[in-house]
Amino acid sequence: MTVLFEAKKVGIISDDTNLVSFDRHDDARAIHPVTETIMTCWTETGLMGTSSRDFKSFVEFDISEYDDDWVKVGMELGLINNIINIGCEDNYNISEWKSNLYVSKTGKEHLGFVIGHIKDELNPHGGKIADIALHENDRIRELMCYRHGTYPSI
Repeated sequence: MTVLFEAKKVGIISDDTNLVSFDRHDDARAIHPVTETIMTCWTETGLMGTSSRDFKSFVEFDISEYDDDWVKVGMELGLINNIINIGCEDNYNISEWKSNLYVSKTGKEHLGFVIGHIKDELNPHGGKIADIALHENDRIRELMCYRHGTYPSI
């Protein structure tokens, strides 16, 4: 999350930055109460006025000791817009969001999806990315800029 903070601070990413993570855990548990208190101060005073040192310390010591709530923290702080987690096998916090939606305290809606391993999801017969007949996965393909087997050039 420190990289996202620094990238936003220098203008490389915006409030609309989506995250694709490759992780065995989705890291989207409920936010730890101590973290909530610190974030409330930042949302009132402005996160971008925070020093890099203070933010790194926050990430290292104030977010849940198991580092399992940083996705929601990133959404609350405006560092993550939407997320697709690829390869999650151990917990399914994002899958429990109603309609794949998390609403931050500011009222902003964030989409979250958990999909299997990439080789399986690129299968044109049932893969969440490549099987375009499965319209329930259109939002996943849209977030990944996937159009019938192609990605846009960057």
